Amino acid sequence: MSILNEFVGLLFDVSSPAGTIFVFVFPWFGVLLYYLFFLTKRVKEVPAAVVEPLTHFLDLLTEGASSGYDKRLMNLFHPDLLAAAVHRGVVRAMARCVCTKLGKPVNIPRDTVLVNYDGENNHIIALVDFEKEQQVKCRMTWRDCAGSKDKPPQRGPLSAEVRQQFHVMAFRIEPHKKINFFTEKFLCAEDFIPFAEKFVEQLFDRPPVAAVEMMHPSLREKHIDSIDKLQRDIQLTCGASADDPVNVNHTLVSAKLMCRPASNDDGASQTEEASVGGIEMIFRVSGVGRRDVDVNLFLTFSGLQCTVACYRVAAVPDTRTQVIVDCETGEKTFIG
Repeated sequence: MSILNEFVGLLFDVSSPAGTIFVFVFPWFGVLLYYLFFLTKRVKEVPAAVVEPLTHFLDLLTEGASSGYDKRLMNLFHPDLLAAAVHRGVVRAMARCVCTKLGKPVNIPRDTVLVNYDGENNHIIALVDFEKEQQVKCRMTWRDCAGSKDKPPQRGPLSAEVRQQFHVMAFRIEPHKKINFFTEKFLCAEDFIPFAEKFVEQLFDRPPVAAVEMMHPSLREKHIDSIDKLQRDIQLTCGASADDPVNVNHTLVSAKLMCRPASNDDGASQTEEASVGGIEMIFRVSGVGRRDVDVNLFLTFSGLQCTVACYRVAAVPDTRTQVIVDCETGEKTFIG
């Protein structure tokens, strides 16, 4: 212990050369090392403007999404994406899930950002700090929509005019495994009524090609080569001929979420809630033939897509009183 005390005393003795170096030079050496570390870290950081598309998208995503109040968020998606690969109702469910589980984004450390360019597409991966969780991996692919086809794709920092004129081509949020990030839990049946109504209307087209395109891939493969048979079966159920006019009038009878039971695995939490397996809807349809029909749909979800997993068209029983007249005796029988 005495040797250690003597060594420490020697270091802090400004009258000795070693003490002078330690007291006056070593602190500045530490400052120099910190400065070099700071410069090295800054070299790895991407410019702030590169991160702005992701920041803008996450800000809108965490504003909360409901029908009629998410126009700015939906306008960010590429039109072809919303028409084919992404359903608005699933995006709204994702927004509700992010708001509940993660909260709003607080910071995106620019030294954790990776950027790549592929033709017109810009890919960005970042670790984002949210209010409730830190270091959540977020991926986004976006494309500049301000320029023409002859204009080369935007590279690097964006100008203030351009940076919010882009289309999101794809996005993915990958939270930590400890978070139960189940988007299906936040689905709302009302968000998918327009999708179901469109399917019902197109199911009675002649031929129903567009309706087949809205089906789940396995169901689509079943009908894609026999669309004419599908049309004949629907006409037979409706009591319609090929020349009868079609004027689809549909009324929603019911729409409800169908839940799967909670997992019984040993590793599953005892408090785990049942997840949503899909949405069941029933429509009463008239104007498609001599009979009214009920159309039952079951919608399922994969990623951000919504498809029709199964459907059933059934004629509505005629409850009106019928009169049967015996031609020989003239006797009338009422059936009701």
